[in-house]
Amino acid sequence: MESFDQNYVKDTFTKRLKEIRKEKGFSKEWVAEKAQISLDDYIQIESGNIFNYDISIVIRIAYVLDIEVNYLLGWSDEKRVSYQNELLNKYDINNPTERVQREILHLLSLFNEDELNKVKSELNSFLKVQ
Repeated sequence: MESFDQNYVKDTFTKRLKEIRKEKGFSKEWVAEKAQISLDDYIQIESGNIFNYDISIVIRIAYVLDIEVNYLLGWSDEKRVSYQNELLNKYDINNPTERVQREILHLLSLFNEDELNKVKSELNSFLKVQ
């Protein structure tokens, strides 16, 4: 297994996070609000002052910025996941049901083909029970 360099991930994450936020024209306040974290926490995260936070925070920030989590963490050079943005944009994120549907699609886009096949199989089994 490849070694894990926490400093590389932290430095890459903070650099890419700031770059993407600025590239998209978002304020720190806007990203923090949409990611449902405090502004103080977001500022600390973006500046690299804190790094040991829940992965759900990273996922929420990536979701808000419409960027691949692996890109933010420096594990990939692909900024966007393979899903079609138009598909996701048909969901109203202010509607709780549609927000969950969009989140599910987003999370599914992170799986490789084998993982997707496993999820499909498990969903089919679950739906048969219902």
